[in-house]
Amino acid sequence: MRGSARRAGRPPQHLARRLLGRNELRRPADRIETAVIVCLVAAFLTAAVAAACFAGHLYQSEHTAAAGLRPAVAVLSQPGPAATAQTAAVGARWRLHNGTERSGTLTTVTAPAIYGAPAGTSVTIWLNRSGEPAAPRPTRLT
Repeated sequence: MRGSARRAGRPPQHLARRLLGRNELRRPADRIETAVIVCLVAAFLTAAVAAACFAGHLYQSEHTAAAGLRPAVAVLSQPGPAATAQTAAVGARWRLHNGTERSGTLTTVTAPAIYGAPAGTSVTIWLNRSGEPAAPRPTRLT
C-alpha cells in the first residue's frame, strides 16, 4: 500500500521512467505503447482547451448578435481625453455596415479606447441597430 501510494503521487517521474528507463525486461512495444498514450492524452487536452475557447467565442458572438450590436471602426477627429478625465466626449466618424458614413460624438462610455488617443486614431466601437454608438457589453472574466 505504501509503495503504490508513493508511485501514484509522482506520475511525471513514473512516466519518464516508463518511457526512458533502462529495464531489460521492457520490450520496445511497451515503450511505443507509452508514447502513444502520452500523445493521446496531449491531443485530448489540446482538444478540450480548443473546444472551451471556441465555445466561449461562440457564446459571446451569439450574445452580441442577440443584443443587436455590430462592431465598427471609428476614426477620431479630435484627440482623446487624458486618462484622468472621468467622462469626456470626442468627435469621430464611422461607416455603417451598408457603407453609409456617419459622424457623431463618442464618449468614454461608448468607446473606452479613446483615452489619450491622438486625432486620426482608429478605435473599435459597437453600433446599435440604428447605427448609433452603444456601450460595449461587459466581458466576463472566467
